[in-house]
Amino acid sequence: MPKLNFAPDVHGFHFVNGFTNHVGPFTTNGLCGGMSLAAFNYYRSGTPVPTHRRGSFGTSDELPPENSRLRNYIFGQQLGSFASAAGFFFATWPWESDTDVLRNQYRASLNDFDRVRRAIDYGRFVLLGLRSSTRGDLIGHQVLAYGYEESPPCVWIYDSNHPDLEMMVEADPTTERVVHKHADGARSGSADRYASFFVQLELDPLNADVLTGASRPDYVDLGVQAGLTVSAPVGDGLRQVGERLRLDAMVRNFGDHQAHVRQFLLWARDPRGRNRDDEFGYRDVTISISPGQEIRLQREIEHFGDDAGVYSFGLSYLSEQDHWIEIPAIGTGARSAASVELVAGVDAGRDYGTGGYAGPGIYFICARHSGKVLDVNIDFFSGQNNGRPIAQVDNNNGDHQKFIIEPLPDGYVRIRAKHSGKCVDVENASTLPGAGLHQWECNGAENQQFLIEPVGDHYRIKTRHSGLYFDIAGVSLNNGARLTQWDWWAGNNQLFQFLPTA
Repeated sequence: MPKLNFAPDVHGFHFVNGFTNHVGPFTTNGLCGGMSLAAFNYYRSGTPVPTHRRGSFGTSDELPPENSRLRNYIFGQQLGSFASAAGFFFATWPWESDTDVLRNQYRASLNDFDRVRRAIDYGRFVLLGLRSSTRGDLIGHQVLAYGYEESPPCVWIYDSNHPDLEMMVEADPTTERVVHKHADGARSGSADRYASFFVQLELDPLNADVLTGASRPDYVDLGVQAGLTVSAPVGDGLRQVGERLRLDAMVRNFGDHQAHVRQFLLWARDPRGRNRDDEFGYRDVTISISPGQEIRLQREIEHFGDDAGVYSFGLSYLSEQDHWIEIPAIGTGARSAASVELVAGVDAGRDYGTGGYAGPGIYFICARHSGKVLDVNIDFFSGQNNGRPIAQVDNNNGDHQKFIIEPLPDGYVRIRAKHSGKCVDVENASTLPGAGLHQWECNGAENQQFLIEPVGDHYRIKTRHSGLYFDIAGVSLNNGARLTQWDWWAGNNQLFQFLPTA
């Protein structure tokens, strides 16, 4: 029973497709294709589908109102779904007999079932069209296929007419009919409504939005407004096992309608991957969160940790469908995950040596959390230009990944990219957390001056003008994650090694 990692009660919308649409003088019903493609795009981008459900919208039909942001997004996806197949593909031919229609449509479904199976085996979803069993009826239905069974041929679907439920369409070889069913095999109220199914679009979750090219849908309800931060360490930045630890974050409803959760959770995992959630506890909330409402999540433990190593933290909510959902970072500089290293203490025999930095020279600068090196983004035309961003990528031994460390009289250094000779520079001399770093003509300004400070066998790099530290955005492990400046919080994405280039 091959299935992609999609569940309607996690990744599908939680309200029924009961839309009535007014386009000029015309009135139409339903946005099934739009809801199917929109759910896919939320899934593809890793963005949680909004928590809205019946009762969230304050409308008589209990759906997102016309011209609202969410309704407009779904409607735009609906138009794109029709662009993929002309409307007559939904029709059965009026000149055929009832028997011929059903038999021919059943056989057509068997042909398209092979396409569905191949697509899902390759990790692709399918926008599936369902033809009406009423001859000449142009109005069919659209669903999102994410799995299949072979005997009898059956396709698992997200059907927006049945929110939060697994549904299927089966090509029944006994009756030579296509049947719409529930996951337990029971016939649905639409069991005989459809004559066949056919492939409209194959959808690759590794690509951008199939219609707009956007990286993620433009509507989100719950998100992290500020934080997640781990309480700032004192002294040299090394935090010991058993010390006080505090987590702080602000969650906001960025949507236009009521959001609904059962609980918020600040979660924690220790260096061995064990669950430490109970130490931070759960937070029950009211059943709904109003648009614009903010909820602060803050926990402090007097003595945290019992093993040396890296501890990971994050933010989740328990949905009304009983699934834990990670809360995405939406606010400027916000993050939904963090990590901190706890050490056993200087008397436990750990070597607090100088690591890889041996003074002025040419180095790869390697991020501890990812093992990737800092890299000036280049292309054929503009690798030498001012403003090329600096990010982490895999080491390919390019000169644009090699940095020349040059001392300044007072212990600070400037850092130049070997390939261009330009200086590492905080964009626009910003003093704000989250500002990016790029290469720029060396000018002696303080936003091009840095202090390299040992932290155990790694280093943190402090920007002179702001007092903030080098930080790989979002604790990301991905190639292309930007180098930014941020408050010191002892994350592994703020620690670096200096590796000789020869």
